Amino acid sequence: SSKPQQPDDEPAPQQPTLDDTAAEEEPKNDRQNHAETQEPVNTETSKPTRYRSKKREPRYDAAGVVVDVDAAYLVNGSGPVDPPDAETFADLMEWAISLNLGVQHDGPRKTKDGQPTGARDDAGLIVVMPRLARKLGAPTKAPRRDKPIAHNHKSIKALVEAGWTVGERGLQPYTQVWRTDDRGRGGRAHFLVFPHWSDEPIFEDVRDAAQVSYRLSLYVGTLGHQLVYTASSTGAGLVRQLRATTSKPLTTKVTEVPPPGSTKEAQPIEDAEWDYWRELTDAEREQCTHVVGIDINASYLSAAAGAILGHGEPQHHDHPDLAALGDLRKRPGYWLIEPTDEAMPHPLMPDLLDPHGTGRVDKPVWITTPRLLALQEAGLTPAPREAWIYPSPGTHLQVWSNALRDAIYELKEYAALGEADDEDADKVLTELKLTYAAGLGQLASSQWRRDTPLWLPHWNQTVKGQAQVLIWRKAVKTGEATGAWHD
Repeated sequence: SSKPQQPDDEPAPQQPTLDDTAAEEEPKNDRQNHAETQEPVNTETSKPTRYRSKKREPRYDAAGVVVDVDAAYLVNGSGPVDPPDAETFADLMEWAISLNLGVQHDGPRKTKDGQPTGARDDAGLIVVMPRLARKLGAPTKAPRRDKPIAHNHKSIKALVEAGWTVGERGLQPYTQVWRTDDRGRGGRAHFLVFPHWSDEPIFEDVRDAAQVSYRLSLYVGTLGHQLVYTASSTGAGLVRQLRATTSKPLTTKVTEVPPPGSTKEAQPIEDAEWDYWRELTDAEREQCTHVVGIDINASYLSAAAGAILGHGEPQHHDHPDLAALGDLRKRPGYWLIEPTDEAMPHPLMPDLLDPHGTGRVDKPVWITTPRLLALQEAGLTPAPREAWIYPSPGTHLQVWSNALRDAIYELKEYAALGEADDEDADKVLTELKLTYAAGLGQLASSQWRRDTPLWLPHWNQTVKGQAQVLIWRKAVKTGEATGAWHD
């Protein structure tokens, strides 16, 4: 089938920038690969791929292709295809674009005032296994952060001479490649992917092209989105992609954040993870026979679904009157809380203003709205000295959280029904969990996201605060149910 043209309302591909749905990231280390020792695979006995999708992709025939010297598998579970007789990366690209690769996403590409919404189809993946990469002239070792594979490398030269444009940093674990026509109009981009250079869990301990295709099919088949660059970059990009399907896409570029965490007289934002412990009481040693475990990582996904987040320019308030502000749940932001002599209702409870258990809250602390609400739930009467409150409150990450939650549940269901290999399902499950955990973290990354619509540190901090409050509430309820908070 012929390569589909890029829609008129979608900008021509450029070298990857921070405005794209995923920022190009560099490898985290100099991880060595096993390309020199990898043995040819008997493709007749390789595990077949299986794939389920919640919707058809009429624009594309497969999300990608995994290709080796003597084998190739589409990322859609349809099985093997004839591998190309490629001598250069240019040969490989010509073969791959005939396969019609990509993942379709509907939704408006621009807002009414002409701003890009972030909605676009996912580029097709061309996953190159180690033996083929070596045959086509790619280096055996993964590129280092400080020594990228330059455009004058022979493997890239062949692409450029054939009319292809390669991303600014040359060959990386994920390398964007596209072709520009005589009129300067860009064609649809693809990604060259080198799994043996990547640190992503989904590529760990893979044996052959069939297994890589199988895992990628599970990932894109359950989530409905391509894994691009890293889990963190995919998770952050997914925020904007899914927001683009709503009435309020993310288009505003945030250039500054309010001062919480940076003023000298206040402690940093205290919505950090709990790092709390205490000695057991004598009564607990004598009477308690069980310990209740709480999954901290799982709390982030549920927190993201329910957290009330704001968007836009925050308003500053001196000595805000909490009663006059009305429903504080709809007042997302930062609150500067003075040290207080008020204690938690029971001495065994974790202190909401001291998540690290230091016992030394002697300066004002910045907290987010979820922790302020929890202080009120605990019977305390916080009187903030100042606040920064965001407009447009809403559960802006609910669609994102639900998509990742559903993908995880669906994958677990496949495994329970015997429709997914346990080893491979575990790797994909780890990748999906990393997609939301690291994706949330990247919203606060000034290195990758500053000056883009995805630089949202207040979303990251509010979700973290919500997650820690959820954990605290579970601990409180457990104590109430067991009588631990009663004398």
